[in-house]
Formats: sequence, C-alpha cells, structure tokens
Amino acid sequence: MWWKDGDPQNTVTYRHCGVVFGISCSPFLLAAVLNHVLDQVEEPLRSLAVKLKDSLYADNCVASVDSVSELESFRTETQRILKTAKFHLRGWKNNFLPEIEETVQDSSSAVEEKEVSVLGLTWDREEDTLSCELIRTENEGEPITKRKVLSVAHQLFDPIGFTCPITLIPKLLLQECWKLGISWDSKLPENGRKRREGNLPINSSRSRIAPLKGISIPRMELLGCNIGARLANSVKKDLNLVDIESFFWNDSMDALYWIKKEGPWMTFVSNRVNEIRRLSKPYE
Repeated sequence: MWWKDGDPQNTVTYRHCGVVFGISCSPFLLAAVLNHVLDQVEEPLRSLAVKLKDSLYADNCVASVDSVSELESFRTETQRILKTAKFHLRGWKNNFLPEIEETVQDSSSAVEEKEVSVLGLTWDREEDTLSCELIRTENEGEPITKRKVLSVAHQLFDPIGFTCPITLIPKLLLQECWKLGISWDSKLPENGRKRREGNLPINSSRSRIAPLKGISIPRMELLGCNIGARLANSVKKDLNLVDIESFFWNDSMDALYWIKKEGPWMTFVSNRVNEIRRLSKPYE
C-alpha cells in the first residue's frame, strides 16, 4: 500500500508478483516448493532426490560424496532437477585438490578460497575442519554486564550444535542474571566472571536451560534422556547409520526406572518415556 502524495486518504494498492525475500512466510514457501519438487522425482533419480532433500537446510545444500565422478553427477543432476522449479543451485565448494576442483566449480565460485562459510561455521577446505569465531564484546578490563553476556550467548548461528558445550555457560549465566534481577548494564558479581576453557571432540549436541518455573530434578533428568534419544535418532538418520548400536549415559536412577519399567505413569512422564522407547532400545 502506498500513500500517494503523502496523503493517507489517497492510497494506491500494489501486489507483489513473486515471493518476497525475508518475510515471515518465505522460509515455509521455500521448503514447501523444494519438498514438492523433490517428492515428484521418479526413478532412476529417486535416490539422488532423497539425498538432496536430506542435504538441504533452508537454501543451503551440504552433502558428502566418495569420488569426483560422483560429485560431478550429483551437481549435474541436482541442478537439472531444481531447474524445473526455477531454482539455480550454484556457488559450489568442495575440498578436492584445486586442479580437480576447477572441473566441478561454476564461474561464481572462487577456487582460491581456503575457508568458506557453512551454516554459520567456518569450513577449512584444506584441513576439512569446522570452526567458529567469537567476536570480543568487551575490551580487557571492562566490566562484564548482562547485555554483553546476551551478545555472546546468541552470537553464533549453530544449527548442528557443535558449540553447545561453550554457549551453554553464558546462557546459564544470563539466566542467573535474571534470577538476581541484575540490570542490563550493571557489573556482574565476581563469581559470574570466571572463564572456562576446554577441548571436546563432538559430532553433534543439544542443550536446554531449565525453566524458571519449578520442575523436579528427576523430571529434568528424564527430559535430558528424551533430548538425547531425539538427537541420536536424528544423527543416525542423517548419517545413514540407522542400524548401528547406540549407548546412552545417564546417572539418574529415577529416569532409568521410568524408562525400563512399565507404568502407569503420570502424563508428563508417560509421554516422554513412550518417545524414548520409540527412538531407542531399552538395553541401550
């Protein structure tokens, strides 16, 4: 709607002729169209369409192949499939040698780039490693405030969850600030200023902050088991390892009792126990 000559009473209505980028419904429309297009693909490209669908996150495709020929085939066929819906799958990056990469890159890609962004993380193509970079929000000696803790806690876009062991600490600290009623720019108490460092090999992770509304420790332990079962099921499905054996670790005897024994349980416990049993085996 446009106010002609700045007069609210004199309006002209315009209608977009295409999907607008960045509005609230855009991600849904993108996902719906992609799913529809890929679900219509028939043999002999059906398995490739399934692989492409599993490799998409919003408008990014992150996939793995075993050879250069498989990469060339994957790129050619996926571009042809998505072209039917006017999608141009471009900007290809890989970690092959430069002379090989030139045969599978398109003109919009910079072959000499060593590091590229993948779902918010930095991918070093020579080392084949993922990393992230935190931007300092305070100078040395400056007081740490709730505002700065919030900035650090939500600075990283990490859908895989690699940084959960690190970002969990500022999230817990932020929750403590709310409990203590600390204002946005007040200095944090000394016990909240501790730094922690560590190294942890990890494939994927999830973290949750306990709600301020009271919930019993056994129920929170059961929620942790529920989240772990969901994550394990998701990882095995995405890596096509559905038949491998899994091992879950939890030291809550209450949660283990609920999972291993038959009810009847209250609704909260029953719903989560049923999901855990559906996603895992009792002996795991």
